[in-house]
Amino acid sequence: MIGVSFLAFTDKTGAPLPWRDCSGSNYTIPSSGQMNFDPLTVPVDPSATDPSKALRDYYDYIRYTQSTQGHLNSQGLCFVSRQYPAPGAASSSQ
Repeated sequence: MIGVSFLAFTDKTGAPLPWRDCSGSNYTIPSSGQMNFDPLTVPVDPSATDPSKALRDYYDYIRYTQSTQGHLNSQGLCFVSRQYPAPGAASSSQ
């Protein structure tokens, strides 16, 4: 996943991957035509060399997303201690 963009998914031929809907009226497809993940307010810069400043690729996106999950077994909020450099947060090597 290192080097793979999460902002515009493509199939194996490089064609844009369109949004799909298997839920009927339970889900509204985003208005953009190409499937992607939205980083919301987290900075993105594929050419960045410092992962603490911006998400660079799908690898960083996955690590950031997993590290920011705020509930432990649905039992309330838990403290996030990132084990790697991440935008907008202190990192920990513990």
